[in-house]
Amino acid sequence: MKQAIIFTFALILSGCATEIVSSNTRSVTVSAIYMNKGEAFKIADTECKKHSRVARHIPRDGEMSTLWTFDCVDP
Repeated sequence: MKQAIIFTFALILSGCATEIVSSNTRSVTVSAIYMNKGEAFKIADTECKKHSRVARHIPRDGEMSTLWTFDCVDP
């Protein structure tokens, strides 16, 4: 029973994970719940830095979305 509870809890948390959905030299799209906007920015900025760029958030209508899009721009 204890293992089932732990498994269920881990499964729920994995659904809240912040992760890259798509990435290229010019932009990054990150999946994150609304409360993790800061984490989404950190991940996007790290990805942009692979191309010597920095992340800039692109505001969208409906900011309650779970997808955050960032441009990778020159510093």
